[in-house]
Order: sequence, then C-alpha cells, then structure tokens
Amino acid sequence: MKKFIIPLIISCFLSSFLFSQSQGDLKMAIINLEGNFTEHFTSPESCGTETFSAQINTVIELVNKFGDRWSVKVYRAYEGDNQIEKKIGKTYCISEDDLNRFFIDFTKLDYGILTVPFKVRFDPFKIFPGGTIGGFVGRKFVRQRSTSTLLGFAGLSSIPLNNINSDVIDTQLGITGGAGYVWYVLEGFQVGFIAGIDLFDGVNSWPYKYQPWASFNIGYAFTSQSREKNQKLNSALLSQ
Repeated sequence: MKKFIIPLIISCFLSSFLFSQSQGDLKMAIINLEGNFTEHFTSPESCGTETFSAQINTVIELVNKFGDRWSVKVYRAYEGDNQIEKKIGKTYCISEDDLNRFFIDFTKLDYGILTVPFKVRFDPFKIFPGGTIGGFVGRKFVRQRSTSTLLGFAGLSSIPLNNINSDVIDTQLGITGGAGYVWYVLEGFQVGFIAGIDLFDGVNSWPYKYQPWASFNIGYAFTSQSREKNQKLNSALLSQ
C-alpha cells in the first residue's frame, strides 16, 4: 500500500498550484471578443487603431506590459474576417482591463479533484457505487467549443464488496488509480470516460481481484471546476 502514497501526494500537491499573471503566461478567452485587440508596434512600442476580434477559446501569450496595456502573441486562434491570426512574431495589443475580465489562465497542465459516481465491473457484470475521491493531473486540449483533458488520477476509495442493489453494502478502504478522458462541452457540463483498478487488503480473495473497472458520465462532473474560473466567466457574461 505504501508505494501508492507517493503518487497520491504528488497529485494532490500539483492540485494546489496557483498561477500568477506575468510575461510568458498563457491566457484563454472565455467569450467571443469583438474588437478588443489592436495592432501592435515595437519601435517605439505603441498600439494602433485597427481593431481585431477573437473567438472563444483563443489562447494568447503575454509578451510585455506597458502602461495599461499588454502586448500579446497568439498561441492558438481561429481564422475569419478581421480575426487575430496565428503568425510567428505577430503581436497585438489588449488592455489590462479586458485581459482581466475576459481571459482565464491557460496551461496544458490540468489538475484538480476527481470523484467517481459509480463503477462498472464486467466479470460478472455488476454496477457498484463509486466511493472514490482523489487528485488528478492531465494534459489539456482546447477546441473551439470544448476543452478536454487526458488525465491520470489516484485517490482513496471506499470499495463496496457487493453490488449497488444490496440491502447492506459491505465496504473496504483502499487505494484507486487509473486514467481517463473528459470533455468540458459547456461550462459545468462534462462528458467523460475513466477506468481504474482498486487495491486493498484482501483483494486476492475478492471475486474481481485486480480486474479494472470503468465509469462514464454525461453531465455529471468527474472533475471539480475552478471557483475563480466560474466567477470570471459569470462576470464576463453579465457584462455583455
């Protein structure tokens, strides 16, 4: 059991990171931005008057702050009329106020708390209560209308030894580890699939032994949502 404690500690430690706003940080637009960007000149550093728009999920990199504006480079964007474009060396201006109101921190590293609502076991086929909570780390992928994460997780489980329909559910405390893929289609709405293995004292005498389990979700939140992200999103939507 001890060999599973270190991955669990590392996972929870990564979940506690906070990211500050500084040069090199990546930010992602949480709504469509109409004309919030302007052209940027480097010598002397200044902002032009021609405006550009950005779509939701556009990712920018902070280059330099001057006055109440940031020069930014597009990390990921979408083509369209008068849209900012992904070009090497191309930078744009955006006000610090717009940056704080309409963007959230973006990193390819995703992390947080994961809970499992139920577990499907296959030989024999039965559905068990989930009873797992722990930390996850993953690699984030961003698309126009959705964000997804390929993740690994580890946590503590209250493992039921009989199925969900039993009058009295016998449980055993153990360690769970696994992996999965979660799509954040809309704010607060998830579609995902995860699988894992439960380990506990006496697992060798359990009918399922080391068989993996699977769980899926439509709408149920496997992973926790950031309070700061929700607050910024709600503030931005109310201001439109």
